[in-house]
Amino acid sequence: MRAVRRGRDARVAKRRTRVQRWLPELERRIPWVDLLDDGQVQRIHDASMDIIEEVGVEFRCDDAIGMWRAAGADVDGVTVRIDREHLMSLVGTAPSSYTMVARDPAHTVTVGDGRTIFTPSYGAPYVLDLDGVRRPATLQDFRDFTKLNHLSPALHMSGGVVCEPMDVPVPKRHLYMTESLLKYSSKPFMGAVTSMDRAEDSLHMAGIVFGQ
Repeated sequence: MRAVRRGRDARVAKRRTRVQRWLPELERRIPWVDLLDDGQVQRIHDASMDIIEEVGVEFRCDDAIGMWRAAGADVDGVTVRIDREHLMSLVGTAPSSYTMVARDPAHTVTVGDGRTIFTPSYGAPYVLDLDGVRRPATLQDFRDFTKLNHLSPALHMSGGVVCEPMDVPVPKRHLYMTESLLKYSSKPFMGAVTSMDRAEDSLHMAGIVFGQ
């Protein structure tokens, strides 16, 4: 009996001291599959530029309209028109990659530059319980999934809305989810994006951990 106990204790101790091997970002080394030739791609691009220059795009948001006006676009009410050269010059200011900094530097990842990172699923309103019954997701489910995602060596991020905690009212649901992502994982995460106020809440909460 003592030998069995010692064997079990040794296995438990080994699990507790095991060093987890995290899988690196997937670096793409094979060529892209082009379904259209260069001429077809150019025709689609030219047609979209014609629409942007001549027809315009409606932005029913005062902040967006102000940003377009400041960027030099032609704004007529809610309709924005911009010439293709100026638009492509703005597009050219976007970086080819950016870094998502994790609370644990070992989990910091690069997005872009031919790299692929893996994240959990997003937005599931239901979970399949261990007894095989589908039910609405809860905050405890969200926390449990966050812990599992953190321990998975194949996932580079802890996610965003890994499931919808239906037992938390919508106006404050994002606060509980962001708190769980910060508390139960040190991987990068995605904050709330369903409104500006909720996005700002996510940034403020991250600032508590990372610093402003």
